[in-house]
Amino acid sequence: MHRRKAPMADGRWRPETGVMPLIETTQPPASPALPNTLRLGAVHLTVADLDRSVAWYQRSLGLHVHGHEIAHAELGDGIETVLVLHEDPPARAAGRHAGLYHYALLYATREELARAAVRLAATRTPIQGASDHGTHEAIYLPDADGNGIELAWDRDRDAWPAGLGYDRGPGPLDFDPWGAAIAIVSTAATGLRSTASVGTDKPSPYLKQLAKHFRHKLDVRFDDHEAVIPFSFGHAQLRAGEGELRLEAFAQTPAGLTRVQQVVASHLERFGRRDELVVSWTGADR
Repeated sequence: MHRRKAPMADGRWRPETGVMPLIETTQPPASPALPNTLRLGAVHLTVADLDRSVAWYQRSLGLHVHGHEIAHAELGDGIETVLVLHEDPPARAAGRHAGLYHYALLYATREELARAAVRLAATRTPIQGASDHGTHEAIYLPDADGNGIELAWDRDRDAWPAGLGYDRGPGPLDFDPWGAAIAIVSTAATGLRSTASVGTDKPSPYLKQLAKHFRHKLDVRFDDHEAVIPFSFGHAQLRAGEGELRLEAFAQTPAGLTRVQQVVASHLERFGRRDELVVSWTGADR
């Protein structure tokens, strides 16, 4: 550190001597924290074709129409409005310049985000990417006008990484652990379903035998009374009841549903040959 020079009476400069004065410092006041109850209002977007945009949000994201007039529409979850669309026919995509990057829709649970992912797949809605930010998991996609959207689910704050993970950036979203979550919600909302009731005095043992058999290759979840078996082409749910084993097959396509039925029925009938178990499926409804 260089010493400052003080002027002498004749105008020349000499080194300043002595002890530097003690300067009192105080810590800056802490920034006020935002209240946990703070909520953002609805997002307002300009779109070129209102009817086209409303149809896209209904089909791809499952939003409900809360109000629809000539030049604007309000959409949400059936209770709260989260999006207001304003029609301007000459409007064009913003392109790569300053402005909106994307807006986010926050889902309450990972299961709800998985349900949204299944809907995107079922409706063949293109996405732009998917990331694990440490604090949350997110899926990115454009709407019908090219406006960016982030669909996200927040982890509990106790699980957030130090520094919120900004030092290393986001990682790719690992879809493997989502297999069971997506299987559980995949079809009840968007796919085909059929059922079968198999009479037996050993419903729980047969349920566990099937679950353990498929667990070697699949992410099967089960206990004494219920099992979920996720296949790549659909999934099956098994429930042990009083004197019966109830089966439900789910898939997004008729071919997938048939395959789920055949795989489950063939294995159960083979395991239950001595008890002469027979599986008869009924229904193929949405």
